[in-house]
Order: sequence, then structure tokens, then C-alpha cells
Amino acid sequence: MTSSRSSAANSELSSRSRVSTILTIGLPLEVAAIFAVALIAPPEWSAWRMFGLVTAASWLAWAIWGWPRVDIDDTAITVRNALMTWRVPLHEISDIESGRKFTLSLSDDSIVTAAAISGDGIAVEAWRRTDAATQGGHFVRNADDARISTGAQSVASSWAKQLRERVRDAPDSARGPIIRRVNWGIIAATVAVIVLFVAAITVFP
Repeated sequence: MTSSRSSAANSELSSRSRVSTILTIGLPLEVAAIFAVALIAPPEWSAWRMFGLVTAASWLAWAIWGWPRVDIDDTAITVRNALMTWRVPLHEISDIESGRKFTLSLSDDSIVTAAAISGDGIAVEAWRRTDAATQGGHFVRNADDARISTGAQSVASSWAKQLRERVRDAPDSARGPIIRRVNWGIIAATVAVIVLFVAAITVFP
């Protein structure tokens, strides 16, 4: 799921996964707890192996779901995925696809899919409708109890609509080079975590 914010002062839109805050706070606490246990646990617990596994899994979860972000201002969109970040002037966007994914086709024929925006909105509404239908203590009796409203749209579709409006209203200056940047920090940290995991399962019993 995704969350968004807007600012009237600079007319910016931002989106990150709704679980990003939970992952950013919770995963380091989990890793720290396992580390503390590993320091005092007897060897037969294989706690250091568990520490390596939890650390690797936590980092990968954060890199995939906690790090990605999308920022849109009046002239450009910035898409930050796990391995790459793009900054694209709005008039360099040739097409916007939505549904289960939020995908941009660019003027240089490249394709960018934003990991921070998904098509999960419809599934969330279905769950809410079902939950509301059972508040009175009865089971869902027929499809109408959990039917999604006609105007329901996914998060990706909602963001696509907003971006199309931004592109339409963007000034002529919203053109220029498409900037691509490899997230070397994330890649280096991922390699380090994998090395830690391999060391934990080979060095420690």
C-alpha cells in the first residue's frame, strides 16, 4: 500500500509505501534484539546464524518496500526504486500506464515502473467493504455486501490521473535531460549484508 502527502506551498506530491515507516523503525529494533540475544545465547542456539538471516531479510525488505519513493513537483517527477533513481521532466513523459503498476514511458523510449506506487487500492477497498458488512455480527451473505463501488480505482490509477494533470499543466520549461542515477549506497550495503549472512552461516555453528 502507498501513502501520499501534498504541500500547498510548493505544490509537491510524494508517495511511499504505507509500511515504510513500520519497516524503518521496526526492523532495526528487531535486528538489535536478535544481536543482543546472540551475545548471551549458548552456542547450541545457533543465534549468530539467526542474526545473519534476520539482518539480511530485514535489509532486503527495507530496500524493496521501505526505500522506494515518488516525488512530483510542477516540472519533474523523481522515481526512486531500490537500485535506480530517475528524475524526469514532465514533458519528457510520453505515456502513463496504471492498474496494478504505475509505469512511465519516456521520450527516449525507456520504461520506468515506480515501486512505491502499486495497484493495491481496489483490494484494500474490498477488504473494507467486507469488514463493514460484518460489523453487525453477520457473515457476508452475498456479493453485494462486499461489492466495490463503481468509481473505485487503484492507487496507481489515482496517481496516474494526478500526473496526467501535472503534465498537461506543466510549463514549457518542464523539458530537458532525463537523469538516471544508480543507488550505489544501497547496492554496497546489500553486498555487505549478504557477506554478513554468508559469514554467519559458515563461521558460526
